[in-house]
Amino acid sequence: MANQTLHMKPNVAAAIAYVFGWLSGLIVFFLEKENRYVRFHAIQSILVSGIFTVLSVAINFVLGWLFLARWLLRLLSLLFFIIWLICIVRTATYRDIRIPFLATIADVICG
Repeated sequence: MANQTLHMKPNVAAAIAYVFGWLSGLIVFFLEKENRYVRFHAIQSILVSGIFTVLSVAINFVLGWLFLARWLLRLLSLLFFIIWLICIVRTATYRDIRIPFLATIADVICG
């Protein structure tokens, strides 16, 4: 097993990083100092859920008074839910998932 700070299997720690979005991603990222796999998924979780949060707030703020905003938010929420679920399942089963563009940023942050 690779070096790790958290006392759990890397796949479990990586999946936990996705469970509560950017909050669990931040917690796992700061608690895990050694395992690059876990840190990568924690950062990817922060990025995915952070982008969703920013887009939701922007759509609500800019288009909140339009009927179209509700449909955009529902579509965005469904898309985020699907991505979130896939990330949890794939990391829990040791099948890596790399979200385009975000994985590159996560790689740079992980070093």
